[in-house]
Amino acid sequence: MKIVPATHEIVSRYYGVPPRYSLRAWAAVDGDQVLGVGGMCVTQQVLVMFLGMNDGLREYFLRSPLALVRGVRRLQKQATEKGLRLQAEADASIPCSARFLERMGFVKQNGSGVYLWP
Repeated sequence: MKIVPATHEIVSRYYGVPPRYSLRAWAAVDGDQVLGVGGMCVTQQVLVMFLGMNDGLREYFLRSPLALVRGVRRLQKQATEKGLRLQAEADASIPCSARFLERMGFVKQNGSGVYLWP
């Protein structure tokens, strides 16, 4: 597995549709297989963080969570440098998603699944 800059083609192949916004993203690939895509895009002065991954990559992060923490910290640093807030949404199908965001300093917004940082 290696991490590469996510091209328009990689994002389209992983999500099945082309991106709607300009993205700064990275992809985990294994040969021709895209295992996941994560990054950020700016919408309405909020930096939206996103991450999609297949089950194999999710298992990797469960065994090695430090890699995921480092990626989120990198995005938080970039948001701080740009003077923007980060927005993320907890995935209800992933039990530890909300807890992970809270541990990374995100704050839940009005009973929704949306979290903001700082």
